[in-house]
Amino acid sequence: MNPYLLIFLLVLGLGMMATGGYFLLRSFQMRRGTFYHNRVGRYLRRWCAVRRYRLLENVVTTCKGQRLKTDFIVVGIFGVLLVNVFPKDADLYGNDGDAAWMVKKSQTDRRTIPNPIDQCDRVIASLREAFAGQKVYKIPMEQFYIYPCRRFKCFVADRYPVYLFSKFKALLTRDKYHEEKDIDMEQLEALIRQA
Repeated sequence: MNPYLLIFLLVLGLGMMATGGYFLLRSFQMRRGTFYHNRVGRYLRRWCAVRRYRLLENVVTTCKGQRLKTDFIVVGIFGVLLVNVFPKDADLYGNDGDAAWMVKKSQTDRRTIPNPIDQCDRVIASLREAFAGQKVYKIPMEQFYIYPCRRFKCFVADRYPVYLFSKFKALLTRDKYHEEKDIDMEQLEALIRQA
């Protein structure tokens, strides 16, 4: 047998195994709802590492006895960013004042989730309380809700900070996320971990 043909078949077989493994892992992560979280996390880890910002992942804070989870919190020289990720392949519907948003995968597969923007507002309020307890004031804080799936649609009121992943990456190139605002990143990171 021709050795070049054998090498070609070996490389082809390895490539097919790697591709199959990738799609199997992706399918597993999609079922668990972690695929998009991991994708956004990888990007934020690189973005923060280059700038030496702090990245906290899966932060749980307590607000009025209720435990609230935030997927990512970025602490940088500009202030604090709270980033949550929509974990599903589905349409997302939300209007002003809605306490719950609808997630629709098909005509029969519909469910509601608590308004994630309102939840993040409560997290920001609890963080501001924690900061005020240590006499740390005027920290710029922003929140984003990432909708990473292009196949489905996002029908959310325009005033909400809900963005496709590509738009979110473009927003992070703005100058305001590189401006020095006299932020003590170590102190803020410690306060967020204690909140």
